[in-house]
Amino acid sequence: MDQFAAHTLPGRPQATNPEGLQAPQGLTQAQILAAIEASSMAVQAKIQVIALNLHLLRTDVCKVAERTVTMKRHVCELQMEMQTLKATVTALEAVMRKPELFPEEWIRAQFPDIGPNLLCSNKLTDRCPSPSPPSRGGTTPSVTGKYSKDHRCKVTLL
Repeated sequence: MDQFAAHTLPGRPQATNPEGLQAPQGLTQAQILAAIEASSMAVQAKIQVIALNLHLLRTDVCKVAERTVTMKRHVCELQMEMQTLKATVTALEAVMRKPELFPEEWIRAQFPDIGPNLLCSNKLTDRCPSPSPPSRGGTTPSVTGKYSKDHRCKVTLL
């Protein structure tokens, strides 16, 4: 008696596949092979999906790494800009504390972006532009320079 005989019903013949395994009752060898092939194809499809997902994950990881490098570069550039800004503010504070120590031409050369309004409003220059006469519309035009009359840059020392 073979080892599977205890698990079969008496009187029914059991088909076996080429590897010697018993087939479930009522299925032919062709049906079993077809089921195995279908199951094998499903497993292969799942493996392909997993492989594709791994590839996409690697691609995403590479993109994240590239973005991280880009962000680190931007942070570094921002830190350098902040250092420059801090040095500029420190120098401007020194000018504001003791403007008599700094010639106006030097101030204009060091701080070209502050505009004439800032120099005038903080009394760092005697050459303040005078407003033009009213235009036909009856309004006074803003003072010439980088900053308009309404959006003047103001520096306050703390």
